[in-house]
Amino acid sequence: LPFIRHATQITESDIDVAVKRSPQFLLKTLPRRPELLTMTVDVQGQCFWWSVRAWGIIEEHPDVPIWSALVEYGSAVSWDQIEEIAGIKAQPDGTWNEYEWPQTGEKFRVTAGLVDSGFEAQQNKNVYGFCIRNSHVFSPSKGGGWQQLRGMTLRTAPVADDQLELIWYDDATAKQQLYYHCLREHKSHWWLPINVGPDYRRQMTAEHTEEKKQQDGTVRLEWVVSGADGNHLGDTEKMHEVLRPVIEGKLAEAREVILA
Repeated sequence: LPFIRHATQITESDIDVAVKRSPQFLLKTLPRRPELLTMTVDVQGQCFWWSVRAWGIIEEHPDVPIWSALVEYGSAVSWDQIEEIAGIKAQPDGTWNEYEWPQTGEKFRVTAGLVDSGFEAQQNKNVYGFCIRNSHVFSPSKGGGWQQLRGMTLRTAPVADDQLELIWYDDATAKQQLYYHCLREHKSHWWLPINVGPDYRRQMTAEHTEEKKQQDGTVRLEWVVSGADGNHLGDTEKMHEVLRPVIEGKLAEAREVILA
């Protein structure tokens, strides 16, 4: 029989299990030497929510899937802050935001990222303008449904007079990848630091599915957000999963070198 998903709620115990399954590391540190770092930004009316993840290969077991680890997250009030966190521009004290791998002293900055570019975000925060200025790192992105994606889970479309490519993704597929595949079913090496905060926990458990009857009589799972804090950090984690297929392709060559 085909597998049928039922309505479910992500709980704090799921977060706890994810932490226990991860190597022990703290926020702003790296659990292993990464191949690259990604940053995703959820644009809201008064602020931005963002998160940074490290990605890499387990060199002693290169045949297993790639790992990703939450390195840092938070909120910001300006594009300048986002550029500082990404290491695109220096911080006010003249230093650069970098993440060091202490075993070798190597320092890493964000090399790729997505920014939410929904209608409100684009109109009020000029997402396209930010992405044009920082196109070597960031791309605009937008979640949609099956019809908008033309039957695909991921596609691109030219925007801003062909200066950028908008990353369109199927929202429900990306959420299933995050909440089921990574967080609940533990099918990926998806790691969390031991000191992940209560704000992250609240927002990651704010979204759940409900079974809702459609006009044609069928029942479909729909994602619903509850709680005063919203699900903004969950949306940033979801956008990292949108990047996963691209990252897996980029790391395939490094894996082949290790295997050889």
